[in-house]
Amino acid sequence: LILTNDGELAHHLTHPSHEVYKEYLVKLSPDEPGLPSPEKPLSGTIELDGEMLLPAKCRLLTKTENGYIMTISIRQGKNRQIRRMCAKCGYTVNALKRVAEGDVKLGDLPSGSWRYLSEGEVRYLKSL
Repeated sequence: LILTNDGELAHHLTHPSHEVYKEYLVKLSPDEPGLPSPEKPLSGTIELDGEMLLPAKCRLLTKTENGYIMTISIRQGKNRQIRRMCAKCGYTVNALKRVAEGDVKLGDLPSGSWRYLSEGEVRYLKSL
């Protein structure tokens, strides 16, 4: 979450036409046994509410006993998009955490904490 009073920056970060990726760490499990790895179906073409979504970038980090841990990066941010994409492909999201907005990374910031952006991060955001 980036808190700003810069309306133009907020628009650039949130509007899909600017194609700023939001990266999520996702833990998911298949709804039924035998489903293939979720990486390929989630990065393919998916339709939600009659609209084709922009392709997601998916990277499988590990296969666990109960499912998968992966990163999913999206540019649109439709309502509950990650959860709905996964459900459409036959997976249930067990945990979801945004870890990056563009090149600004969450890092090891504890839950409930905050920090100021570095000068480099501010320069990056202003360059969008």
